[in-house]
Amino acid sequence: LANNNLYPYGEDNIELMLNAVKNDALQGGNLLVYIDGIHAFPQLIQIKKDNHDHVKKLIIKEYSDRNSASKNSIKEVIDDAYYRFPAKEYGIIFWGHASGWVNESSDPLSFKTFLYHPNAPITRAYGTDGNAWINIDDLAEAIPDNKLQFILFDACYMANAETIYQLRNKAKYIIGSPTEVWASGHPYNTLIPRLFEENIDYEGICEDLYNYYLSYTYPYSTVSAIKCDELDSLARISRRIMLKFNENRAMLQRSEIQQFGRLQYKNNSFFDLDDYIAHIAPVTTP
Repeated sequence: LANNNLYPYGEDNIELMLNAVKNDALQGGNLLVYIDGIHAFPQLIQIKKDNHDHVKKLIIKEYSDRNSASKNSIKEVIDDAYYRFPAKEYGIIFWGHASGWVNESSDPLSFKTFLYHPNAPITRAYGTDGNAWINIDDLAEAIPDNKLQFILFDACYMANAETIYQLRNKAKYIIGSPTEVWASGHPYNTLIPRLFEENIDYEGICEDLYNYYLSYTYPYSTVSAIKCDELDSLARISRRIMLKFNENRAMLQRSEIQQFGRLQYKNNSFFDLDDYIAHIAPVTTP
């Protein structure tokens, strides 16, 4: 979703995808991009080579002016992709702003903030279409169950336990960051070939993304790959521990836990689950 201050980066990212397709990244697959920018109606486009090996953007469908950050809009785009391009496997990349499990009615991040230095690139805080966001439970309802090989979030704060658990039945794997990510977006010229491999190396993709952002002038990177069929077990075990050590939970100060948020989200919304469990459950030895 690029109907916001990320629009220039969206255009740059599509150029990287064009370069990937030019270099035969798709292995016979289809690359579709839904873009809702500032200056045009939303479109579903296909990036492909023509019979003369020229890479082109083909408009598959143009939509009316609407809120693309809504359950009905996202569901319609996914349904259109499934209907027009049947495939053995599917994956989705969600690109844009995001605030993880924080409800859309909460105060959003101030997007034009800086990580280390006033001249550093802006960071990114799912939405937004203008000022419209979609809550994660609505996003989950827009995505069909058990049809995706992967969901990849090029957006902030989406690899938190609450968000991933809500999406656990949507894909086999989810890749995302538990913290902010850079506004410039992922290196799609190298990422797209990885995602079209027959056997996707999710750990390798995470390593590539991590190292890519560490090459920035202001190096900063967090990235996770989550195997979704383990999440129900994680939830059961976490619940058991929290109930057993409920008194310790009540006494725990948030400032003691490893936090992933910044600015308004610092010490308020995003924390490391493993560190939280370690603080409330005493370590025992046999």
